[in-house]
Parts: sequence; C-alpha cells; structure tokens
Amino acid sequence: MHFMDQLEKQIDKLSKNNIGVEINKEFLRGVLSAEITIPKSKIEKGISDVDLKFQIFIDSYGTTLYPIPKLYCLTPYCFPNLADGRDLFRELKNCGNYRRGDLILTNLLREIFEFIKINYERGGLLFCGNYYLDTKYEKRFFDNNKCKTITNVKQNLCIKGKNTSKSRILILSDVYFLLFRKCSDKNKINLLFWASFNNIEKIQKLSDNKTVILHWTSKDKFNSYSMNLTFEKRNEFLKDFMERIKKFGVHFDIIKMNNQKEVGRENFTSDLKFKSLEKENKKEMEKNNNIKKIDEEKLDVDESDKKNEKSINNKSLEDKFEDSTKNININEIFNKINK
Repeated sequence: MHFMDQLEKQIDKLSKNNIGVEINKEFLRGVLSAEITIPKSKIEKGISDVDLKFQIFIDSYGTTLYPIPKLYCLTPYCFPNLADGRDLFRELKNCGNYRRGDLILTNLLREIFEFIKINYERGGLLFCGNYYLDTKYEKRFFDNNKCKTITNVKQNLCIKGKNTSKSRILILSDVYFLLFRKCSDKNKINLLFWASFNNIEKIQKLSDNKTVILHWTSKDKFNSYSMNLTFEKRNEFLKDFMERIKKFGVHFDIIKMNNQKEVGRENFTSDLKFKSLEKENKKEMEKNNNIKKIDEEKLDVDESDKKNEKSINNKSLEDKFEDSTKNININEIFNKINK
C-alpha cells in the first residue's frame, strides 16, 4: 500500500474514534491536507478560551518517497501569535522520528498538545517555526486580527543596472516582516523575504512622503539587506511597524533624507516587553539571525513570467509509515500530556 494511502487510512480511523478532536481531510494529486480542531475543553485551563485549529500538510506529488509534513497553526490564541504562516513541525519533540517515515498520527496529535503546553509555560515562543522562500502560501494563513496585511506596496529595485518597480504584498505578524509577490492563484502569495523585527538596523524616510528604505542586519553582522519600498500611506505603515517592533528591545536610527542627503536623524530605543521570560528571550534574540531573501535575479520576475511554478517541496524520506491507529486510547494520551 502506498504510504499516502496508509496515512489517509490512519486519518479515517482517528476520525471515527470518539476522541473529541475533529479532523477534516482533503486529498488531491498527491497532496494530503488535514485540518485538526481541538476543543478548548481538551486544552489545559488558562491556555485558550477558543477551539484551536491546526493544519497538517503533506505533499508527495512527483515522488514515491516520504515527504516531511508541515504543521500550521490557524487560530490566533496567544502572543506572540503562531497563526502567521510559519511551519511548526520541526518544533515537535520527536519530529526526527517522522523524518524516517514513522508518522503515527496519534503520536503527532499528542505532540501538538505538548507543544501547546510548552508554548504556554514558556510565556510565548518568539522564533519557533520556519518559512520557505520562493514558496506559495495560502492567504488564509494570515487572515486574522493579529497579522497586518498591506497591499499595493511597490518594491523599487536596481538589477543589473536597470531600475524597476514591482508590486508586493507586505504582512506584519507579531514577530516577522514578510514580503510576498502576487500569484496567478488569487488565494496564494509567494514569499520573497522575511526577517524578525529585532534585526532592523535603521530606517530611511525619503522626502516624497511615500518611500522608505529598511536596513536589516543579523546579530552576527554576517547577513544584511536593504529594501526600498513605496507605500500609498507611508505614515500608517510606519506607525503599525513601530508599534510591533518596540516590544523587542530594539535600538536603531530613523533618518530623514532629501535628495540623497541626510537632513534629520532620530534615535529609537525600546525595552524588551516580554517580562515573563526576559532573560531567556534575550538569549534567544541575541542568537537569532532570521534574515532570509530570495536571489536578486528572481526579484525581477513576476508570477506570470515564471514558466515553472514552485510548489511546497519537502525533503524525501524512505522508510514506510507505521499504521498504529488500531488501538487508540485518547484518554491515556491526554493524561500523559496534563501530568
């Protein structure tokens, strides 16, 4: 039996058991998507006052081997918000076992509960999860009141001596700055750049009242990038941006420019707002170097120009899935989690 058939069989068995967790699945062209709804009554008191939704995404299109699953949070229930498109699968305690093809959905469900609990106990995980450049994301991953979406943004580029301007979509989460290009599929966007807020070095405001140049530098100083963006409402963007980044204890300059000359400089300094785990978060932020950008030559390519659209690719796994959903004791799982 093909491993995707085995996995679909596991989901069907899990759905039929009265465990209080709802699972809805879609299977199309080698892509398996399962949305898991965890009732708030199954979650430790104080963590969430709403039901939590997660999505497991497995793409085996074009391969007979085992792709690594992706796990997304769909419910904005905590701070920092985890429902911002990042893949959380590698944050699971035993994700290495799944890389060997040992994907047992009952174990995966248990580890999602454990991750929820750990995130709560640590006061919010800042930089967990990952994004993938030149990859299409569903807009609904960011469609919540914690993420700010700004459309009609122009990225001003100079590639091989040629000036050009490209339409972009900008999303600000609680932690990350994400820049996308539009896709031919209106429900999806393609990721070009992402950086965590604490990597901002300086902001230049041009005299046209529309354009800013954002300078990003990693904490180890080995990775940096400058981005020229034009907004219809620049002040609105800056206000929202500053509100988000001031929680991170940042220190940078805001520079006013006129005809490529500096005409004013303002220093911006803020204290770290995560008091519940300030020492731990400071260490996490000091080692964080989350500045990722697509290759320069690809920035000048529109979605309509691309001949071969890139889907979400996963690394291959070769071992067989183990179908172990025959004897499910969900009460035992919950008891272990809540100990």
